[in-house]
Amino acid sequence: MAIDFGNDGGGSSLPWVRHMIEENVWIVNDPEGLDDVRLKSDAGELTNPILIDIAKIQLGWLKIAGGRDFIPWPGNDPKAISRPTEMQMSFGEEKPAYGRAFQVMVYSEKNFVSDDGRQLAPLRIWSSMSAGHKIFMEKLYAAAEASPNFGSKVPVVSVKKAVFTKEYGGPTKVHDFEILDWMEAPDSLAQAEFPNAGNAASATQPVTQAQPQANDPSPAADNVASGDFSGGMSSQVI
Repeated sequence: MAIDFGNDGGGSSLPWVRHMIEENVWIVNDPEGLDDVRLKSDAGELTNPILIDIAKIQLGWLKIAGGRDFIPWPGNDPKAISRPTEMQMSFGEEKPAYGRAFQVMVYSEKNFVSDDGRQLAPLRIWSSMSAGHKIFMEKLYAAAEASPNFGSKVPVVSVKKAVFTKEYGGPTKVHDFEILDWMEAPDSLAQAEFPNAGNAASATQPVTQAQPQANDPSPAADNVASGDFSGGMSSQVI
């Protein structure tokens, strides 16, 4: 009989994708490889469209240092759960370990490919507390919500270059995008659950304001120098 140490409930058991603000590149984990995989992109622009299940986005508190931990806000209400009190040192200054963030399911067969041509897991989770990423999600949500397909289908999104800006209170990079079409979610995406689904009430009605409030001590934008961390569209394009 095999031994089982159980699971503390933190982190994510799902494959992930991340956009690195400083380098403006995308990376994914590869369970079969020793290193993470840098995706083919041009200044953050993905080579192929991607499905982003924006209607089911979760908002919450995210900690990155010491192991990724996401605490969702029930109903995506930023007042539902207070910020955890844990602190951490950042550039010689003590700051809250948890920041306002999101996590969302994405799906792509064409983008998630290893350096040696292997097809990697198409279903992945993207989580971030980066201001630039949150601005992107707010804009994408607003654009998607205006469509009659919102909630019943998933947008096929062309993620374009992430451009440096100080427009939102500090230096960051924000992706432009275009919703090309809408598709029925693939079975794996439709049935996917966030890894913390049992830790808090799952969000059902996303809100559009995911940015830090005026009294939020966390920065309103990224320190780019330090990084940051169905329609006619064929599924073969995704």
